[in-house]
Amino acid sequence: MPPTPSAAWKYFTRSSDKKSATCNLCGVTYIQSGTTSNLLNHISNKHPSSAS
Repeated sequence: MPPTPSAAWKYFTRSSDKKSATCNLCGVTYIQSGTTSNLLNHISNKHPSSAS
């Protein structure tokens, strides 16, 4: 059974080279280094009303 995708991907779009991700809400780009913790932290800190 494949792993479940992170909830972060509801709010971010991964670049074609899969090395970065851009927030769909504000346009900030983060380097994506294997985990989605920094992406989830961005959502909870910068967009708390959008976080589920």
